[in-house]
Amino acid sequence: MQVAAPGSQAAEAARWRQILARSAGLLAAALAGGSLVFWVAANWPRMTPDARLAGVQGTLGLLVVLAAGLAWRGNRWAEPMAGLAALATGALLALVGQIYQTGADAWELFLAWAVLILPWLVAVRSWFLALLWAALLNLALWLFLDGTSPRPPGGGGARRCHRAPGCWAWTGSCWRWPSACGRCGGIPGA
Repeated sequence: MQVAAPGSQAAEAARWRQILARSAGLLAAALAGGSLVFWVAANWPRMTPDARLAGVQGTLGLLVVLAAGLAWRGNRWAEPMAGLAALATGALLALVGQIYQTGADAWELFLAWAVLILPWLVAVRSWFLALLWAALLNLALWLFLDGTSPRPPGGGGARRCHRAPGCWAWTGSCWRWPSACGRCGGIPGA
């Protein structure tokens, strides 16, 4: 049993308050981002394409300005605002893809989303943005390799994998654990 120093309990309580406040802010940002997506989905039939784009673009612009202003001041709410802006970026990409039927594969959209939020990740250094960015990259890689993306003639995802530098770990895991490659079409050149 360790005995705490007299002032350490107050410092520990303050640290926990800060952690809880930051976690609540990130949860609020995630819920607000989800509400934006659900609001657009609920009002979809009543809105014109221009109104849809203007609404999401305006929201994204407002969130970016708020996040930049809060980050400039060193305010703790910059992190949740940047998280909301990152989610609004994904909503805007999905909306543009639906309205204009860009024909892009899903993995390209998730990769574009990850690239677009990378500056915010570097500027704000948020765990939420880091996890979102990692999830987007993983999802883009999965869709590129094995997901619902169209496959090239006569090959699976692993045949495409040897052309992408980020896929060498996946190819290495196929050699180490061949059962993991059952869905991807085998090892390139094997």
